[in-house]
Amino acid sequence: MGERLIHLVGGVPLEAREVFDLAGASFGPLAKRLPDGEKKRGWLRPQAPIIGRAAGMNPGGIARYLHMTNQRYRPAPGQDLSAIDFGSLGYLAAARESYALFAAARAAGKIAPRTRFQISVPTPFGVMGHCIDLDVVRDVWPLYERQLFAEIKAIAREIPPADLAVQWDIAVEITQSLDNPNGSMREFGEGELAAGIARALDCLPANVEGGIHLCYGDAGEDKHYVNPRDMGVMVAVHNAIAARARHPIAWVHMPVPK
Repeated sequence: MGERLIHLVGGVPLEAREVFDLAGASFGPLAKRLPDGEKKRGWLRPQAPIIGRAAGMNPGGIARYLHMTNQRYRPAPGQDLSAIDFGSLGYLAAARESYALFAAARAAGKIAPRTRFQISVPTPFGVMGHCIDLDVVRDVWPLYERQLFAEIKAIAREIPPADLAVQWDIAVEITQSLDNPNGSMREFGEGELAAGIARALDCLPANVEGGIHLCYGDAGEDKHYVNPRDMGVMVAVHNAIAARARHPIAWVHMPVPK
């Protein structure tokens, strides 16, 4: 079969073994990549306590949106930013465990040959929008970005590049900056955000597939945080990323209102 017809966006609320068993049996060779679910590593929320535990980080404000709240953090007064080390972010450990299950399932014939193992990761800016006081986002962003990219590169050293696909989930950029008139991060423009996503793509080794998911969030009740008014913002963001990234964009996902 020369063409793979199915892409799973990645936010599967199951354990990795369940995803591989279910998707492998259901889609066979039609899916070029299979994600490892989100049960093991979560998405944005598990990053907040990791950031909060880092030496030099203090509790900040409380973010409230829709029915949810979360603790934000900020550097301690007078803190040397270069000395902040967030340590393990959990993505390497989760990928290591999930890939072992993936490889075993593929070896057992439950997953089609040449299918890639897909991890879906929030962008550094997305984590900032969730975890960091907004007035210090630009201070902390490069520190967290450095750690996340190092962890993604470590994953790419452990998993054969031909087996790996990384999807960057672009949600906060959309729902708080670019396509929500009431968003809390409107000061961050398309160029700055696209440059950050291009850096995320470019941290991937050449043979690792990189894709982007332009996400309008999940506000609960199976609804978007905000609905896209049309495809214009998504197309513009994709084009801005593509103009800056050296690494090829293997796929792009754009949602529509349900």
